[in-house]
Amino acid sequence: MSSAPGDAPPVAGETLSGPTTPVTTGRGQGSEKCAGGGVCNGKAPPRPAEPGMQELVTDIVKQREVISAESKAMAEQKRLIDAATLVLDRKLKVGVAGNAASGGPSKPILTPQDAARLTAIYEAMRPADAAAIFDILDLHVGVALLGNMPPRRASAIMAQMSPQRAILATQMLARRQPLLIPVSHDGG
Repeated sequence: MSSAPGDAPPVAGETLSGPTTPVTTGRGQGSEKCAGGGVCNGKAPPRPAEPGMQELVTDIVKQREVISAESKAMAEQKRLIDAATLVLDRKLKVGVAGNAASGGPSKPILTPQDAARLTAIYEAMRPADAAAIFDILDLHVGVALLGNMPPRRASAIMAQMSPQRAILATQMLARRQPLLIPVSHDGG
């Protein structure tokens, strides 16, 4: 065969169309043909990518990035919750110690008249609007007001509160619940 001017001469064992090794017809290695008509030495020629494969890989990479970002955000939120829990635990211990030192619980946060008036105001509000206020309101005041509301109204507000505040309010309501059960001392 003649080669075009400027082309490198073929290497021994090759022609311009590919390797010259004969293709075996047996079942062993070397029985698969390569693109140039030669043998691939037991390795299958690379297949073209299936349609949509690149899009699938791109979607997987994007999902991993989203999961990584969400994981970092959750770790930060957990750190903040743990720090807030430590602060609340310290305040609770100080409050319990203060109550024990003074001989009993401190004076009520709200008078019954103030509690009734504020409860009526918050009950008249949309739950989302009331929850936005309860999220930043002093927790003891908020729990006192929630405790004065009908359960359905209080739960509608608590459903709109931040999860951390709703959890704290629930725990405080559960602690004061036994105090709200009337006890009869006359045997009836």
